[in-house]
Amino acid sequence: MPMLRNKVLISLFLMSSLFAKEIIAVLDLDQIGLSDQEATILTQRLTTKLISLNKYQVVERNNMDKILKEQKFQHSGCTDSECAVEIGQLLNTDFIILGSVNKFGSTYAVDARLIDVGLGKSLISAEFSMKGEIDILLTTGMTSIAKQLCDLPAQKTAEATQVDIPPVAQIAPKARVIIKSNPLGSQVYLDDAILGSTPFTKSLEHGMYTLLFHKTGYDSLSKNITVEGVEDYDVCRNDFIEANQCKYHEMQNATSSLIRKPLILMLDHYIKKKSEKYKYKLRIYYYYEKTFRNLSLGICNSCRRFLCNDRMV
Repeated sequence: MPMLRNKVLISLFLMSSLFAKEIIAVLDLDQIGLSDQEATILTQRLTTKLISLNKYQVVERNNMDKILKEQKFQHSGCTDSECAVEIGQLLNTDFIILGSVNKFGSTYAVDARLIDVGLGKSLISAEFSMKGEIDILLTTGMTSIAKQLCDLPAQKTAEATQVDIPPVAQIAPKARVIIKSNPLGSQVYLDDAILGSTPFTKSLEHGMYTLLFHKTGYDSLSKNITVEGVEDYDVCRNDFIEANQCKYHEMQNATSSLIRKPLILMLDHYIKKKSEKYKYKLRIYYYYEKTFRNLSLGICNSCRRFLCNDRMV
């Protein structure tokens, strides 16, 4: 009975040995045309991909550096098979990976070899090349190299893909139009569609419109208007033209200095158009309504010397 137990134990030991993973180590990728930091990042990603493929038992980087440091072996700059085999013997691995990553013009190229430490020769070679951003090396490139070194099918090239961005639809500018009538309550139509009953506010795209005003007991009235993205506009009345300016200062107090510029513009306009029937109106919107109480009217009084009484509204 004891003899049978020993045979079972020996069989289990032999089976576990048969299915044990071969040990592999990854040396730093040598670089030309890249920075040392980029080469280190790519080496780490290659190591991670080999671990995820689960074909080899990969020596962790910290353990590898610790062993080589204890042996006082400088492995930086190791670029040939003889040096790689010596490192593999110190690490007691079955295989070791030696490779390089280079940039020539706009093309990146990665070359790697799987070296059998016992035989001292390369068993598998891997390559990957691409044009474009180096990011593709970190994702597609290192995955391809890892698969090839595990003798798995993988793409060996990659081209930068051009992404066609569809044109952004242009949003037509709009303006808020305040529509009033005398008398109030008139129905306003635009292209046979009712817009509303006066007074009301409507957002319209910039352009020219013909509005039809209709109220029972009154003659219908047709008016042409132009909606523009400007702060000044003219309104044609029956016997005069009303020149309007709108100023928005939502986060400011009402001060004389802020209204000086629009008043000067109105004066300039009056000088140019004084032979025509114009009335002027300045609409100012401020954040704090109470500031109007403290507003100095000195500048307004000076304006009155230049404007007739019926021209200042």
